[in-house]
Amino acid sequence: SKHNPGFHSWEDNMWLAHCDDYCKFVHQVEWKDIMHLENELENDLREISKDFNISLVDLKSKMTLDSTIQAYLFQCLHCGTHRIYIEIT
Repeated sequence: SKHNPGFHSWEDNMWLAHCDDYCKFVHQVEWKDIMHLENELENDLREISKDFNISLVDLKSKMTLDSTIQAYLFQCLHCGTHRIYIEIT
């Protein structure tokens, strides 16, 4: 069986799912690392923007490893789709 390591986050880990299964954690990311995945991550980014009441522009510009916006990239084990989880402190 495959083992997926956990990740360190400010809050309790939130494990994303896709295709009715948990995704694998890829790594913590900055916007520059994932901007090429913008179309794929669009739904997650819009939902996060709405939930945190922050514009998409601000969300992206402040998504750095040393900011209050921390981003974690996941990928579906079945179809390869990427998802993103974000914490804001």
